[in-house]
Amino acid sequence: MKNMHLAHRILGRGRLLVMVVMALLLASCASATQAPDPAADLLGKEWTLTELNGSTPLAGSTTTLTFEDGGIGGNAGCNSYGGKYALQGIKVSFQEVFWTEMACMEPDGIMQQETLFLQTLDLTASYEFVDGQLALKTPLEKHAAV
Repeated sequence: MKNMHLAHRILGRGRLLVMVVMALLLASCASATQAPDPAADLLGKEWTLTELNGSTPLAGSTTTLTFEDGGIGGNAGCNSYGGKYALQGIKVSFQEVFWTEMACMEPDGIMQQETLFLQTLDLTASYEFVDGQLALKTPLEKHAAV
């Protein structure tokens, strides 16, 4: 009886081992057939600025960033902007950024904030996700825009 109980324990573990190995094989097959797309979490979402160089955006202003297939666009606070982006892993760069040239008087300081945001896009070297928010980082690894 003792040998039967031992055999059951060994077979039970063997079944568990087979299930774990099968799960790992299935996971490795799935990852081998589908390479992760670094842009998948960026594309098609409108990211809203919540922090710029350590400060909250001006009350009454909304700055957005949207990634679409090879291009970016959004509102810089006053003006609309667009351009191209390139990804390589977590590295991101923005090129050929253009914007409309309206002048906004309110809220006070909006044009300075907009200029700082557009400069930040130019300086961005990488990105990461922090608590579900997109964080753009400068070459010094500083969070510049969240």
